[in-house]
Amino acid sequence: MSKAQQLKDFSKFLKKVTLFIVVSFPLLYLADIFYSSRVVNKLDEKPMWILSKKNQKYDYAILGSSRAFNNFSVDDADSLMHTKGINLGVSASAFPQNLLCLDQFYRNGNSIKTLIVQVDAKGFQPPSIAYTYPFYDFCYFHLLGKSEFTDSIFKANTPPTLKYYFRRTMPFFKYAEFNNKYPAFHVATRFNYMFEKKNGFDYGSGSKLLTGNQDTEEQYLKSSKEHLALNTQKDTLAVEPEMKNTLIKIVSLARGHNTKVIFFTSPMLSPFNDNAEELYKHVDKIAEANNVTYFKMMKDSVSEFRTLFYDGGHLNKEGAKAFTLRFCRKIISNK
Repeated sequence: MSKAQQLKDFSKFLKKVTLFIVVSFPLLYLADIFYSSRVVNKLDEKPMWILSKKNQKYDYAILGSSRAFNNFSVDDADSLMHTKGINLGVSASAFPQNLLCLDQFYRNGNSIKTLIVQVDAKGFQPPSIAYTYPFYDFCYFHLLGKSEFTDSIFKANTPPTLKYYFRRTMPFFKYAEFNNKYPAFHVATRFNYMFEKKNGFDYGSGSKLLTGNQDTEEQYLKSSKEHLALNTQKDTLAVEPEMKNTLIKIVSLARGHNTKVIFFTSPMLSPFNDNAEELYKHVDKIAEANNVTYFKMMKDSVSEFRTLFYDGGHLNKEGAKAFTLRFCRKIISNK
């Protein structure tokens, strides 16, 4: 093939590529806008449900991972204290997601008198080690590019960083990546009708109480031994500076909105709470340095009753109700 023919063929190829870009990019851009306007209605995802709350006034909010989401009953607390609360806890969420969630909650015009943050030892480990999927990025795609604060959290929690830039600059890339979460048919037809007007999370004001006991006696003994060994490892006791700083940012963000901050650690089944003093001494230091009241309830009396636990770190419905009432009385007596 002559050089002239090669140049001619290459020129044709470039024209096809250019035509593809010219045609596809506007379509992808429009698809991106459409998806971003629809995915916010996918209220079976807890972060989406939280973001749907706007211009509300709350006496308190619970923030944290599943041990906030499942271990605290907002309805029982409200009944006892005659308050209006909300549970912002999300399963397997690390401090960066908690920070982003809280920031958006405030941006949506909501106010909170008291923020109660559930703090765990593994929350200070690198999120990729502590949790299976610590940052629910797919729930916040529609917020990319809205603020430098949001983008900075995305960039820091989207490995590799190159993926962040693709999501940020290439229209529809992010939704195509998660087509299992956002099938085109569901986005187009179902997201506005997936739940009753009163969404499932509304029934517990954001809390989800677990039923029964997940572990058999054999599983309980096995996981107890594994947890005891883990509680003495240096990696478990280590504090990731970025996670510590993120928790402090949560405190600063709340105070910037005139919100009082409280830390607590909910019960863990004995002996899962062994070595707790060593594991949580850095939380004491953070709380003291930032003038935050810290309720250490990992060894609360409910921790002695296996019948009140779903697994080693999560209370079941009966346990969550019992703990919530004890915790509320502790707060009331501390005023």
